[in-house]
Amino acid sequence: MEALLVQLGLDRTFFIEIGIIFFLFLFLSRVYFQPFLKLFQIRHARMIEDRQTTELLKVQTKEKWEQYHEILTEEKRNAKKNCEVAFLEARKEEARVVELAQEEAKKIIQEAHDALEGQRKQLKKVLGKDVSVLAQHVLDGWISRNT
Repeated sequence: MEALLVQLGLDRTFFIEIGIIFFLFLFLSRVYFQPFLKLFQIRHARMIEDRQTTELLKVQTKEKWEQYHEILTEEKRNAKKNCEVAFLEARKEEARVVELAQEEAKKIIQEAHDALEGQRKQLKKVLGKDVSVLAQHVLDGWISRNT
């Protein structure tokens, strides 16, 4: 073994150095590396917890999105029904207003017709008197010329 160590260029201090490095590694792993390993484990646990929370939030978001769409669809239906009801009420009101306008127009036309009829009768009376007077006058003029 001595020959092998001499051939490799190693002496007895090599084993002492390896022993020191081994004890140094054991000491540092307890004092220095162990806290880092604990931090890595805590970080890993937190990442797993965050993933689970994210999945839960995704599921809740999907449920809320579906609820939103259901509510939106229902509100659209309600709005459409309300518009239809309002449209029908407007049509009824329009029909009522048109009927009132037609009745008012009929009254005005009837009043105008009655007024025209009254004026026609008055004109007939006046013209009848005037025609009688005019006929009498023409007849008197014709008689006087012929006599």
